[in-house]
Amino acid sequence: SMVADLLVHNANLFTVDSSSSTHRPGAVAIAGGRIVAVGADEEVRAAVRAEREIDVRGAVVHPGFVEGHVHISEHLIRGSLNPEEFAWDETLIWSTLWHNAMEAEDEEAASRLACLEMVRNGTTCFLEPGTVFEPDAAATAAEAVGIRGSVADCYLWDLGAISRDQPTITRAPADTKRCLRERGNELKRNNDADALVRGL
Repeated sequence: SMVADLLVHNANLFTVDSSSSTHRPGAVAIAGGRIVAVGADEEVRAAVRAEREIDVRGAVVHPGFVEGHVHISEHLIRGSLNPEEFAWDETLIWSTLWHNAMEAEDEEAASRLACLEMVRNGTTCFLEPGTVFEPDAAATAAEAVGIRGSVADCYLWDLGAISRDQPTITRAPADTKRCLRERGNELKRNNDADALVRGL
């Protein structure tokens, strides 16, 4: 029999494979962070010996959702800005002031909150398009939570900020030399095929 780290069984399992197969009850076995068996509960349990088993008692098990665009470090801003009190340009200015006050520790805390919230809602992978100033902070948070992600280089703009009236974001000035220096830095994350966080 196959050895696995985890066996999730007695599930209402939706595989979302090419034939949209379902298994009721179904089971999923995981070893080394990878799915190694999926199928009918009886068949998988007969073929797999796991260190840990979870009986989900008929709960739905399905592939995780992918969040295709999330500003992962902006979760701490919620509740501090009431959009009804600001015009669009004023909101952008306020947001810039917020970004200028952020430090790596704040970004990691905000990223952990975002990752926990995503996992709680069934999201298992995200794409951060380059709005986190310290990609390492976002990666550290994702790894701690156990969610997969992709991070891009920070704010690669060199023609000015989002709005003509917006103050400069000091940690990511609109500067061509800075953009060329930062471009491609996050691709280093792709050297490890098993990394939870990859670079764009």
